[in-house]
Amino acid sequence: MRRGFTLIELLVVIAIIGVLSSVVLASLSLSRARAKDTAVRSEVRQMSTVMAQEHNESGDYSRLQVGWVFPAGSAYGTQQCENAPFSGPHAVKMVEICKAIIATNNMGVYVGSSSVPGQYSIMAVLPGKGTVFCLSSYGKTSDIEPASAASSWTSPGCSLNP
Repeated sequence: MRRGFTLIELLVVIAIIGVLSSVVLASLSLSRARAKDTAVRSEVRQMSTVMAQEHNESGDYSRLQVGWVFPAGSAYGTQQCENAPFSGPHAVKMVEICKAIIATNNMGVYVGSSSVPGQYSIMAVLPGKGTVFCLSSYGKTSDIEPASAASSWTSPGCSLNP
């Protein structure tokens, strides 16, 4: 009598390994997307800290409010971190954080004024969720769907509702 595995047994084992590896890869992909979202949120909060430092030193945010900044070759606009008109003692740090955000989300970031004079709003796309994360000078935050973004700038933390 011969001992060993039949072809059917081997195929069943290979199929089980394939199913298990696809489950693992799917969960890794989800974890990577969540990690990117967390990184973007963290960078936006760092940018907010720099904005607060600017306000403490100069009394306003105007030197760091530049509007939308996009990656090179973007169809949405040509202003990139390197050519954004950040100025003042915190400009270098803002460019550094801007680059980190765009390297992670490959979409863009808004650093600009809000509907309330003397306030700001920072908005960045979260690549994993596909939403826009808003953070204001008042500390309000929200995630909004990009399809409704133009009408949702009134969500907490966004430019129309700091």
